[in-house]
Amino acid sequence: MAVAEHPSTTRETLLRLLETDPRRRGVVHHAARERLEAEGVRFDEDGGIVAE
Repeated sequence: MAVAEHPSTTRETLLRLLETDPRRRGVVHHAARERLEAEGVRFDEDGGIVAE
């Protein structure tokens, strides 16, 4: 979680922290998604990226 929340973590790294399987999504996935959303990345209801 510290990596996802660190201000110098790259977008590429944040994207790698995302889980495609909803059953495996935990706090790291949600922290990375929250950072990406704050940067303007939008997700669909299945968790896929819609736009950056």
